[in-house]
Amino acid sequence: MKLTRGSDMLLDMLGMLLASWAWGQEPALTVESDGTVVAVAVIEASPDAVRAVLADVQATSRLSPEVLSVEAASEDAGRCREVKRETRGLFHPLRFVARRCPTANGWHEELVASEDFSAYATDWTVVATETGTRVEYRVKTSVRLPVPGAALAAALKDATATTVKNLVHAVVPDAR
Repeated sequence: MKLTRGSDMLLDMLGMLLASWAWGQEPALTVESDGTVVAVAVIEASPDAVRAVLADVQATSRLSPEVLSVEAASEDAGRCREVKRETRGLFHPLRFVARRCPTANGWHEELVASEDFSAYATDWTVVATETGTRVEYRVKTSVRLPVPGAALAAALKDATATTVKNLVHAVVPDAR
């Protein structure tokens, strides 16, 4: 069979589609009644590989398209750390301080102080599966700004999904 330019493109597209399936397709997104956004993906990688990325505060912050800068207190193995973040805002960067703690299956962050946020909490849960690692990322946030709730919810859903996709790429660089 002779391949043509069209069939080459078709093969390339098929390859990209198959590569996207290698990590379990798009993250499954849900929004709970309290506004918490939950993204779940199964990554074809070991839990240790996923934890290695998530254990690094700088690397984890780079996963989010919304984080502009991050400062973390010096690492104290196995203990909570204070993390200062600056994130994108509509008119100016938003700042907050969170407490980041390891949990039995991942990490939890909780708001400590902010003039911009009235609530902020995230949870990363990493669990081994037969085919790799199930990752769940939960985000609950509320800002002290006159922003329509629907706009904030849509932005939070997009950022949460993108963060999980970026985790997949950080753990499995060849994933598309």
